[in-house]
Amino acid sequence: MCRSRWPRLDWALTTTSKKHHRSALFGALLVAQLGLGGCSIFSDDDDPLDEPAVLVEFESRLAVQTAWTASVGGDGKGLRLGLVPATNGARVFIASNEGRIAAFDAITGEPVWRTDTELKIAGGPGVGRDRIAVGTSEGQVAALAIESGEVLWTVDVGSEVLAAPAVTNNSVVTRTGDGSLIALDAQNGEVRWDVRKRVQGLTLRGTASPAVLDDLVITGFDDGTLAAYRLADGSPVWERVTAERRGRTEFDRLADVDGRVAAVGEDIFVVGFQGTASLLSSTSGSPVWRQDLSSHESVAVDWSRVYVTRADDSVVALGRRTGVIEWEQSALARREITGSAVAGSVVIVGDYDGYVHFLESTTGDFVARQRVAKAAIVAPPMVIGDLVYVLATDGTLTVFSPEPPAPVDGD
Repeated sequence: MCRSRWPRLDWALTTTSKKHHRSALFGALLVAQLGLGGCSIFSDDDDPLDEPAVLVEFESRLAVQTAWTASVGGDGKGLRLGLVPATNGARVFIASNEGRIAAFDAITGEPVWRTDTELKIAGGPGVGRDRIAVGTSEGQVAALAIESGEVLWTVDVGSEVLAAPAVTNNSVVTRTGDGSLIALDAQNGEVRWDVRKRVQGLTLRGTASPAVLDDLVITGFDDGTLAAYRLADGSPVWERVTAERRGRTEFDRLADVDGRVAAVGEDIFVVGFQGTASLLSSTSGSPVWRQDLSSHESVAVDWSRVYVTRADDSVVALGRRTGVIEWEQSALARREITGSAVAGSVVIVGDYDGYVHFLESTTGDFVARQRVAKAAIVAPPMVIGDLVYVLATDGTLTVFSPEPPAPVDGD
């Protein structure tokens, strides 16, 4: 398969019609024919520039122990699904595309409940105080009781849901594939408000998961904008462009915000595909800094840095207050790596071949590597305390307990 700067071209594009989103096989074929991004139907499959980077050898400095594993089964191969591990602190929840949802004790891995919804789950779970929510590729949102896994309600929202809904005490807020942001009543699933922001043309297959901050819902859209709305009624508060649609071809004009924003206090960190990484004020949307970067993944933040997975599969660390690039790790080129997570002094990403990579947060140097599955890792890792949770597309959840990196000579 030809690999290029365009993310996961075998399944990553969607084209809009008047009523529905269609999987853009047309788009992938057009890329192949025109050779955009260096690809061509006549390209040499043995070209080493098209192949995933060979994993480099290094001296491991991090003791990584497997705490426990679990599985809900499934096979999301070839699909851009928004299935992610989620937590309320005490429990961890995972779902499969075949409709299975399971809850485990976050520390011990002891099973709590397992439910088969028979839905084609494509986004979630999202977790609230007393319920969780998932979205489906057939345009449904379902809510389940957090204690028992009982399905409380299922409603049709009109278009596929490819990201985890945000769940509050009163609302379940979801982004749909047709450009809508919909708030449902958490008790019965009735529509509270609906904001529609339709985008014509090609977009990346995927949507941003909404983030709820106090009384605001903040989410990205397929036109490269990030917007905030009142949680109570959906009224607009602010909107900012993070990636501009420009150029002569549909591919040049791709400008999505598909990753979930990272929020720390009133600081919002976001990155767009063919756009910028930005620090914005959550109350006004005003930018503090911007850095030209292209990404379709979620960002991670610690006290010092912002970590971004670029569209070319390099990991970049930016100064949290300045946006200045402090280091870049490019040894994972074309390995289709995930967005990152931070655990102490370690940055963690997964890749298409089931490997988990641990990088030192101050330098980007590799400190450990583990393979958890023969399936791809698409969801960013999740961190709870000292534990790291990694979900593969075959439904396998692996939980690590990494020790701090050992000092090297001269440290």
